[in-house]
Amino acid sequence: MWTFRDGRISLYGPAEALDVTGAEDIDRDGRADLMVRQPFVTTGVAEGSGFSYDITGPEWVFHSLADGTF
Repeated sequence: MWTFRDGRISLYGPAEALDVTGAEDIDRDGRADLMVRQPFVTTGVAEGSGFSYDITGPEWVFHSLADGTF
């Protein structure tokens, strides 16, 4: 997640450690909440073929707070 502040684009501090998969106002409070799948993200290998694929866990919602944190 990125922000535009002081004339430059940079990572948004409160969310920079999150692997954001989407943003939506889930609780209808006027602020975007973040959807993440971490810490359940890893790579698996298909047995027999050797092909790798991503394994992700359930989607979690990080609710945004009035102070800009989650």
